[in-house]
Parts: sequence; C-alpha cells; structure tokens
Amino acid sequence: MMRLALVGEYLTFAWETFKANKIRVFLTTLSVLIGVAAIIFIFSIIQSINKYVTTEFADIGSTTVYVSKFPWVITGNYWELRNRPPVTIREYHALERSVEYARWISPSIESTKPVKYRNKTLEDVFIIGTNEQYPETNNVGTETGRWFTHSEVKSARHVCIIG
Repeated sequence: MMRLALVGEYLTFAWETFKANKIRVFLTTLSVLIGVAAIIFIFSIIQSINKYVTTEFADIGSTTVYVSKFPWVITGNYWELRNRPPVTIREYHALERSVEYARWISPSIESTKPVKYRNKTLEDVFIIGTNEQYPETNNVGTETGRWFTHSEVKSARHVCIIG
C-alpha cells in the first residue's frame, strides 16, 4: 500500500513539474523524437546500402572471374597502374584452360572510337570488345535481337551489339 502512495506522489510531482516547465518538457520531448527519428533514418539508409551491395555481389555471382589491369577502386597512384601491362588474350586462354570453378570467363577491352555507317559518323562512341559470355559476367542482356554466338567469336565475325 505504501508503494501505491509513493507512485501517486511521484505522478503528482511529475504533473506539477510539467505544468511549471511546459517549454522544457516540450523541448525535451522534441529532442527525443528527433533523436529516435534520426536513428531510424540512419538504420534505414545502412540497411538499403547493405541490400544494394548484397544484390550487386549476387549479380556478379560466385563463379565469375574478373582479371583486369586496373583494380575496381583506384586508390593508389593512377600513373603506376596505367603502366601495368595489359591483360592479353594469352592470359584469357590460360585462365580458360586452368580455372575449373569458373563457369564464365569473359575478356573485354574498352575504347572510345568514331563509328561510321554509310555516310554517317558518330564520334566518341564507347566500344567494348568481348566474347559471348559477357552477358553472364556483367549481368546484361539485349532488349531486342540476340547476343553473338561462340562460333561468331571463334571465327572473328564482324558482329556487334548496339545499345
């Protein structure tokens, strides 16, 4: 019974303090709400970033091999990286023969060149030279038409995907 009387006394004291300090109570409540909202917002952003990164790595796949002259994120001296020897078709064929757990290996070379068709020329067109496995290693597809085939790559046919 004594505890119940104490609880009543505490509630009365809290109510009197609230009436005497309305602005302080309002500001304290507002601060707590802003803090909770900020924490929820930050956790939501972190969760979204984690989901994005997980999805990107899932799209890459665990059976895909990437070998490049440059790292995915350049943090060092670019000029030193630029002077590295390029990855050649010889390394591609060596990987193709020796890597047993990779389902796809796709070499690619990128460049910006002018493209001409009949009497029209487009300047600075981004071009990727690759093979038929590129859609699997880079999670891309065609909107219409088809990707080129292994026999077209093997015979060095002049084929391209535009898009």
